[in-house]
Amino acid sequence: MAEKKAGNKDMVDTLLARLKPDIHGWHTRIPAEMGLFFGLRLALSLEVQRTRERNPPKRLNDKEKKLARAILENLNPILRGAERRFKKYARRDPNASSGIDKPEICIVRGLMDEEHPEYWALRFRKKATHWDSYDIGFGGTELEEISMYNDLEYDD
Repeated sequence: MAEKKAGNKDMVDTLLARLKPDIHGWHTRIPAEMGLFFGLRLALSLEVQRTRERNPPKRLNDKEKKLARAILENLNPILRGAERRFKKYARRDPNASSGIDKPEICIVRGLMDEEHPEYWALRFRKKATHWDSYDIGFGGTELEEISMYNDLEYDD
């Protein structure tokens, strides 16, 4: 029996078929054999609405499905590049080195526009604080930026 490789078409099809509804859209866990980020399993989150507008949530459009497929089919090289870039970033920001928690691939319908039609982020929280989070932003399969957010800034 042939060994399955991470990111092959059958594995990607199976994963996309396992998406479950949540408050903002669709969500699933990515099997470890498809790829790990700093040794941690990832989630896949496709946000199609900001609040619980519909239950079940809105359907994924073709652009979102195509982007999710491209990410998953190229997941290992994407993750290796993201790890390398984040290690460089963390050398300049000593607060970034406190470890990561809950990494997820986030495709957000509201952030995809004409200027950034394939925008998505690899998002994770700092393990030590849980209110600081990082987005490693991509355009398609190309890493574009690393941003840090402090969730306390958004409290009312």
